[in-house]
Amino acid sequence: ALGLDWDPATAGSVEDELGGVELAAVEDAILHRLRAAGHELVDGALDPDTLALAERLQADHDPER
Repeated sequence: ALGLDWDPATAGSVEDELGGVELAAVEDAILHRLRAAGHELVDGALDPDTLALAERLQADHDPER
């Protein structure tokens, strides 16, 4: 959409780098770094319209598809 070429070498995942990492461990590490950097984290909620849109679009972003 932006007219930019995609270089697969510039993308990756935690799994690619470390292998066998649980999602909870990744979440904890990210939250820890944000807090350590002085960011205040607050819980929030998505409005019903946003949740409904996410459900409709989920299939377009499913890597198993």
